[in-house]
Amino acid sequence: MLNFESYTVKKNLILKFSGFYPPGSAGNKHAQFIAETVTSYLNKDKPEDKFSGLPLNIILDFSELEYMSGDAIAGVALPFIKHNRSLSIFATGKTKLALLHLAQLSILSSKLIKISDHFEELMVK
Repeated sequence: MLNFESYTVKKNLILKFSGFYPPGSAGNKHAQFIAETVTSYLNKDKPEDKFSGLPLNIILDFSELEYMSGDAIAGVALPFIKHNRSLSIFATGKTKLALLHLAQLSILSSKLIKISDHFEELMVK
């Protein structure tokens, strides 16, 4: 299974996932774990205050995630789209390239989603 940690930096909540993400459908449980974790944070919002208790920006840190393929990972965007929240994904190397390729074919192409290998670029100051 994947490793997970969370921390905040000013107005940014960082959700860091690391480890090996199996290719293809073998990675579905990993995608489900990521999506459920993200959803648990987004559900902390109160209906009367859209951003209650959460920093303005959420960054999924995949810098130590070994991902090569599997479209289920695109599902991590669904909770953000559902909550009309932007999603920033920090990824490097082959993981970034694989996510950018997937983004051309999936909901990761949404205007709400940004994938970058420059962490500072994703941060809200």
